[in-house]
Amino acid sequence: MTLLTLVAAVLRLYQLETPSMWWDEILVPLNAATPISDILARAAMEDFHPPAFYLLIKLVMEAGDSDFALRLPSALAGIATVPLLYAMAAPRVGRTTALFAAAILAVDGPMILFARQVRPYALIIFFSLLSAHLLLRWCERPKTGTAVALTAATCSSVFLHYLSLLILAVQGLFAVIVFVRRRGGRPWGQLAVYVLGSAGAVAATWSFFHSNPDTLTKGTVAATALSGLDRLAWVFFGNGSSLIAQAGIVLLALVGTLLLARRNRPLAILGLGTVAGPVILLALARYNSYFNAWHLSFAVPYLCLMAGACLTVLVRPKRIAPVVAVVLGMTAGGAVLWFGQTRYYEPQSHTGNYKQQARQLSGLLRPGALITYSELSELDGADWYASRYASPDPLRRRTVSIGQEVAEDFVSFGNFGHLGRTAEEFLVHFDTIQGNTPLAGGAVYHAVMKHAPPHMGPSLPWRDTLEMTPWDVARQCDAIAGANLVNLFGGSLVPETGDGPGILRYGIESSPSDPRPLFVRLTVPYCNPVAGNIVRMTYAFDGEPPMVAFESQGNEPEAVRTVILRPDKPFSRLECQFTLEPHSSWPNMTGNSGIFVRLKAVSLYANAIAAESLGSSSLDVQEEGIGPVEQGDAGQWRWALGAESTLRFTLPEADAVTADLAINNPIPGQAITLLFNGLPLADIRDLAADKWLSPTVERHLRLEGRQGENTVTVRFAAWNGKPDVPSATFAPGDGRLLAGAFTRLRLERENKAARLVY
Repeated sequence: MTLLTLVAAVLRLYQLETPSMWWDEILVPLNAATPISDILARAAMEDFHPPAFYLLIKLVMEAGDSDFALRLPSALAGIATVPLLYAMAAPRVGRTTALFAAAILAVDGPMILFARQVRPYALIIFFSLLSAHLLLRWCERPKTGTAVALTAATCSSVFLHYLSLLILAVQGLFAVIVFVRRRGGRPWGQLAVYVLGSAGAVAATWSFFHSNPDTLTKGTVAATALSGLDRLAWVFFGNGSSLIAQAGIVLLALVGTLLLARRNRPLAILGLGTVAGPVILLALARYNSYFNAWHLSFAVPYLCLMAGACLTVLVRPKRIAPVVAVVLGMTAGGAVLWFGQTRYYEPQSHTGNYKQQARQLSGLLRPGALITYSELSELDGADWYASRYASPDPLRRRTVSIGQEVAEDFVSFGNFGHLGRTAEEFLVHFDTIQGNTPLAGGAVYHAVMKHAPPHMGPSLPWRDTLEMTPWDVARQCDAIAGANLVNLFGGSLVPETGDGPGILRYGIESSPSDPRPLFVRLTVPYCNPVAGNIVRMTYAFDGEPPMVAFESQGNEPEAVRTVILRPDKPFSRLECQFTLEPHSSWPNMTGNSGIFVRLKAVSLYANAIAAESLGSSSLDVQEEGIGPVEQGDAGQWRWALGAESTLRFTLPEADAVTADLAINNPIPGQAITLLFNGLPLADIRDLAADKWLSPTVERHLRLEGRQGENTVTVRFAAWNGKPDVPSATFAPGDGRLLAGAFTRLRLERENKAARLVY
């Protein structure tokens, strides 16, 4: 048995440091690195697993966070499971069967894989097998110490995974049946220890379970059962889709159980129940929403035991069978080392590229270049390794060099985010493509953009948008430091890490020769859901000391601020700076803070105050039932659409507001009603059709606005295409519900400030 344990140890510890962690692995230390309160909160709201394994890895990280250290608990559990299976089987079904079972377990491919990853499954397998071993011992010879050890092993398994409750269900039912059938005195106190301890573990674990029950009943009973068989075949044979493998599992379970039952019926029943019971329970519950093969990995030792029973029958003479078992295990172990290099022991064996990416990026990312990433999760993985193994860290504390041209390095982790489906579609936006360099799992594209800061004018109104795309940011911005761009959902600016702010400075040139008083309106969308994190905007005209426009201190998952600036004199330059400061983590997501502190596309609008006839220079107005500004030879207008056009605005305190309205009516017999905060202001009926853009309905109103939300509503009795008013259709080829054309639509506060933030 010592030789088989040594084989298991070599297969699980050899090159344990070499393969890069993959995403499910690296999520564990990323989560474990957060405060304990966040680990518990994330388990209760986001994670598919209880928090115990994360807490264990957090303890491990106190000693070291190398791949070897992080994987060591799983590796040790995987090694220990081999002699544990032998210890459980040998006294009950014989040394030969136990040796064959241990040999198969030592070299089983999926078991090697589970033991070489920062995942809880190797520990679940060990503790569930340990609890079975102790349960059999307790049923055979009840002792208080055995009952306590059994309870501890059961609790350890339950703490690690919700589906360990299925193991407990099988073992608990087995214990009750044996207890009821027991002759003579029954150890009630010991049973109480087991029942109460297990119930406490279930209650503690279940307190973190948060899935919606609707997600747990998506498949039919038959489909879920077949899915379970597929997964059993995968965790034992490494191929669940093969009909031969699935038939082999059924045959193995039947024949193996019969052979085991000849030597020890309780072990045979418990083994078959552990293999088939969870699948039956899942099938009856029709659970298949998050059910992968790994969740049935605890069945493998019993399948190995059944296979061992079959091999024992086949090997003759019996006296050489133990030697054959050991030789088989050692030979198969050598084959795994020789032929399994790419599966287990090479840098990308576990499908992760992060370690290689971190090492490569050190030499690929150009100093001073603007870095854009296609995926945040991939960035998390590369950043984990770069922060530990690369010096200097290529992904942190970067400052972009802004000159006549801006260098850009786009890190594609195999895709282009949401800004392009193909390389051609994405790269067409750049001025110059200087080539690309292969990266593990992707490529780094090297590009150049000409720097062309925005210039307001010469004609007004002026509109511009600073998209959070690599081409827009490089072209328009004056400074970027400590921040990255990520091509998610139109692009976002995110801080590099939680240990420093991300800064973006954006300058707009203007012509000071225009003497008209201007206003500038900036619409700033951002994400900042966590209290303690900061999103700040400052501004300055012509080198004056910067002023804070707004500062968000969190609790804003999806927010939009509107900043209206009304400088008191002409200016040459407006400089805006956006600062992203992640101080607090968010249990909903581990890793890079950019997923929850981010800046989106910033829109700008500027106009002469006196010329703003179809908007507002002092209010953030939300519009409903109103079309965009249109322009023709006769002037500008905005269509009223449908039965109501509504203007909503919020006042920090009660204040007077002026409303200047002019409506061109194209529909004969039209009726128009004006309301403020639901109260009628005017009711105008039987209107004649107006000459185009020569309005007959004009009102200049002084309104006493209240603190909070206010509404100005314009109601129309008819509109283009209204079915019950044939005469209202004045533009049959236009499918819009055109009710009237606003030629003036202006709301203004009477007490106008130089800076207004909404």
